[in-house]
Amino acid sequence: MKWCEGFSQWGVRKPNRSSEIHDRLCGKNPDTVNGSAYFLIPPVKIRNTMNHGETMTKYTILLVLAITGIFILAAGCSTPSLSQSGSAIPAVPAVNVSIQPEITRYTLAMSSAPGMGLSPNITILSGGSGKYVYLWKTDYGSFLSWNAPDFTVKRLGSNITLPGGKVYWTYESALAGTTRPLVHVTLDVIDATTGSVVGHAERVIGWSAGDMAEIR
Repeated sequence: MKWCEGFSQWGVRKPNRSSEIHDRLCGKNPDTVNGSAYFLIPPVKIRNTMNHGETMTKYTILLVLAITGIFILAAGCSTPSLSQSGSAIPAVPAVNVSIQPEITRYTLAMSSAPGMGLSPNITILSGGSGKYVYLWKTDYGSFLSWNAPDFTVKRLGSNITLPGGKVYWTYESALAGTTRPLVHVTLDVIDATTGSVVGHAERVIGWSAGDMAEIR
């Protein structure tokens, strides 16, 4: 098709003076008509070069990639976490721990024991190395040890770490007859292999009749 023959079907409105437009378009000044510029752009036909086989191949590749991604995500969810050294990080074991008092009431006037005996009572629910240490803390008073064979009383302090066994809690006699605060005794069970705290317990000690300490 010639440029001049196809100008009407390319989107140029056909003026009334067709011969003048023809002369202007096909003559010496093809760029203006009645003082207005016309730009004739021939239509471009876009061919779809992708045949049916190529289309099916494309969708097959996309489907394979999607399935592969799903398997990778599933494998990532089931893979154990790794430390910086590349070894698997063991799961923190669940330990049920409580503080078991030997007596529920104690006063300095009692001669049967140097203090209120407290023992760790733990139940391992899952995992763990089986090797634990026990961190005892109190915000009032202090802990003592009183063990066989000599049963010598040893003052340990208010923040102590022991491999196990019973401790005794006591308070100072200098404040006898005064108002005393509530006492919070806490116990943290620590895995000796990983250093992780795997269990925690707390008991509150109150007061009655002045200097009588009692577990609540």
